[in-house]
Amino acid sequence: MSKNKTNQPSSPKNVPTLSEAISGNSSDFEKTLAFIREIVETFAIAFILAFLFRTFEGELYGIPTGSMAPTLMGRHKDFCCPECGYQYQVSASEEFNANTNTFTGSYVVGGTCPQCRYTAYIGDNNPQQKKYPSFRGDNILVNKYTLNFRQPQRWEPTVFHYPGDPQTCYIKRVVGLKNETIQLHNGNVYIKKTDDADFQIARKNSQQLLSMLQMVHCNDFVPQKHLEAGFPTRWHTDSQLILNSEQQETQTLKILHQNEIPQTDSNGWQTKDHASFQSVSTPDVSWLNYRHCVPTIEDWNQYKLGTFAQSHRIIPPQLITDFTAYNTSISSDNLKVKDGVLFPKEYALGVNWVRDLAVECELTSKKPQGAVILEIVGGGVAFDCLLDLENGTATFSIPGHNEFQQMSIDTPIQGVGTWRILFASIDDELRLFVNAKEIELPEHSGFYNLPAERDPTIRDLTPAAIGVRNAEVEVKHLTVKRDIYYIATDGGYNREVDRTHQLVVSNEILLREVMSNPTKWKRFGETVCVEWTLEQGQYFAMGDNTAQSQDSRLWSRVSPYPPYYVPQKNLVGHAIFVHWPHGNPIPGTELNVIPNVGKIRFIH
Repeated sequence: MSKNKTNQPSSPKNVPTLSEAISGNSSDFEKTLAFIREIVETFAIAFILAFLFRTFEGELYGIPTGSMAPTLMGRHKDFCCPECGYQYQVSASEEFNANTNTFTGSYVVGGTCPQCRYTAYIGDNNPQQKKYPSFRGDNILVNKYTLNFRQPQRWEPTVFHYPGDPQTCYIKRVVGLKNETIQLHNGNVYIKKTDDADFQIARKNSQQLLSMLQMVHCNDFVPQKHLEAGFPTRWHTDSQLILNSEQQETQTLKILHQNEIPQTDSNGWQTKDHASFQSVSTPDVSWLNYRHCVPTIEDWNQYKLGTFAQSHRIIPPQLITDFTAYNTSISSDNLKVKDGVLFPKEYALGVNWVRDLAVECELTSKKPQGAVILEIVGGGVAFDCLLDLENGTATFSIPGHNEFQQMSIDTPIQGVGTWRILFASIDDELRLFVNAKEIELPEHSGFYNLPAERDPTIRDLTPAAIGVRNAEVEVKHLTVKRDIYYIATDGGYNREVDRTHQLVVSNEILLREVMSNPTKWKRFGETVCVEWTLEQGQYFAMGDNTAQSQDSRLWSRVSPYPPYYVPQKNLVGHAIFVHWPHGNPIPGTELNVIPNVGKIRFIH
């Protein structure tokens, strides 16, 4: 759409005007009144809430940018991927200058799906023949009262006056508290208090962990047409590949990179549509393995031309990175086109390897027997959770590492039934959730005596797996997620360019060549380590969208060069509730005033 072009709102479809309703039948009139009443009631409730919160030490704020995405949305566009149907958001902050309250003249015309990695064009005359409006950011309620008697808590989303401009309010998570030294390393946050000798990793509570997990892949969004065209499925019903020698590793890598996964008659998994998997009872463990096979723009170009299979293009598995769909917006003044296909900006690639992962599924047990094993691999080390369906226990282990004391705990997963399960290896700790409730584990669930600087190995090309033994189960909604990767930088870069391997890539092909080849992973675990020391009344703040957040890591390098900390006097309050996400449009118009109830939520 041209920047000078304006769109006049049209009349809502199937909604009569007031005069038409009065002169027409009573049912139309009643529908119109109900529609008007719903809008009036919504605005009335919003006004009353605003008044009450303002009165009782609360205040309303709008989110202008995406530094806290996807937890909180700034100005953005909603996408529904035309290829796989996954719904996601991309930033539209560049369209509007929040400081001058004016439009920039640029507009977002594309974004990349985090599921299938298809880059969709949504500008004028787009193939979907749809309009993609830009929505204002979330509106939130901020509790200013609690800070009168306590300091901010770690990981708490907090509003504060930016030290470089007290007239401007920011919202970030407080990750560093007073009298602490903060260290960023391997994507994690480490803390050392004044009297401590060593750094300790900063861990999240249950609500924080679940809300901060980032989507990697959900198997509900795998169209059959992609598989028929030659795209590899992410979950494979092959036997797990045990690597004991360099020769086996070389052969395994060759098999993986040729997408020729061997199928065995003894394997206990079966599938019809790759959306759900059923097991048959076998005495040996049968594995269902995830591999991160990510199509590139070139792959999609061949797919659209119908020549993907004929060209024998290979999509090898690669390491999981900190790719964030929200950052893939393509603006009209930075348009990259090749053979009619859009290319995302360089910063959207996600170049940092992430080893803190979680696997989630819906598990249905059909017989009260056997066991299910959830496995996550990080830095060449496997972390297992064995669920015994007969007695309901979960046993956690790190095969090959006797320093980790194996432990068992009771769970509700027993006999015949269906459960939603999430197993995570995050912040150097094992976590298990059943039906969104965390199972409390013993204190020694941390990875003691495992080196923090672990390089990835070929095993990281199968970073998640589900095994069965003597069990008849069905798994659905298979999902892989990752933790937020906090980029260790203090110089304004969105990648750790000081890392020993000097990973700097300019396109997806080069990135895949690096992330799919173990010979290039030497010293990947030795990432940049950056530290900041806080004194009394000083706090360290970072955004969830760590690659696109102007936060404490960067302030001292950006004019007017404020300090890297938030002074206590600048704190406003902690964000507690999204009371008004962007509204839905009135049918047939571009008036986004219908309450978006599904996105009203508490903030964790």
